Amino acid sequence: WHSCGATLDAHRDSARLHLRGEGVSVVHGGEALPLWLDSFETDLAWTVEGRARANGRLRDETVAVELRFAPLLRLFSGDPWTFDAGATGAGARLQLGGTLAQEPGGRRWPSELSAALEAERIGRLAELLDLPLAADLPLVFEGRLRRDEAAYRLDLDAARLGRSDLSGRVEWDDAGDGAPSRAWLRSGRIDLDELDRLAPPAADAAQDNSREQASFTLPAVDLEWQLGRVSGATYEAEDVHFRGTLHQSGVRDARFGLVIAGRPIDGALDLDFDQRPPTLAFEFGLDAPDVGA
Repeated sequence: WHSCGATLDAHRDSARLHLRGEGVSVVHGGEALPLWLDSFETDLAWTVEGRARANGRLRDETVAVELRFAPLLRLFSGDPWTFDAGATGAGARLQLGGTLAQEPGGRRWPSELSAALEAERIGRLAELLDLPLAADLPLVFEGRLRRDEAAYRLDLDAARLGRSDLSGRVEWDDAGDGAPSRAWLRSGRIDLDELDRLAPPAADAAQDNSREQASFTLPAVDLEWQLGRVSGATYEAEDVHFRGTLHQSGVRDARFGLVIAGRPIDGALDLDFDQRPPTLAFEFGLDAPDVGA
């Protein structure tokens, strides 16, 4: 701890706190976490940019984290407070940056947030985070989140998992009126056969009794999705497009189109999971079908 000056304000403005430690285990709720810090240090200051660094092991992976942030003066004065963080581990690299703005009532909330993630193998990263995902697929993600009053916008600049890709924009608000989100998505290719490898082997899933089975519900969103190609083990579709409303219990008022073996197909569908059994209503048209001689 260091400060100097002839007045209390001068001591406050010049105050700096440096913390350093080695060989630290992390405990939460009375239980030790699978995280060990070989070393950490942090510098806090009232008028100077702060920083923190840590190196250690999470489960069996070496991890490193570095954080830079605006002076504490900006945090306590109500000014926008910026930060930039980076982390590496399990063959992955994460970069986060953003701005926290003060709202009425004093709550801090991100007005801007950017994220970039690269992972050599999603399965290895999932093991680090204790997630039930497998497969040796590389992962890339780049996105930006912006908030303006009660409206949010997520720009998905790039997302790639193996040969599949996704980009687009999602908008929503927290006005509490139940209005669905709005999403405009694009994909050059979706490889369903490759993505199916994300699920852990059935035998491993049966032996793992520590994870509870989560119920699946769809988000409320008006969705438009254009896909250049969708492929599986024995089929392939091109020029796929979908437009409809997803809600908690299914899909309604959806229109779709695709091309299979050079034949355009257009149709509509409604899907309701609330019915017992679930109901599916659909219709489609095939342009110039070949029914044989």
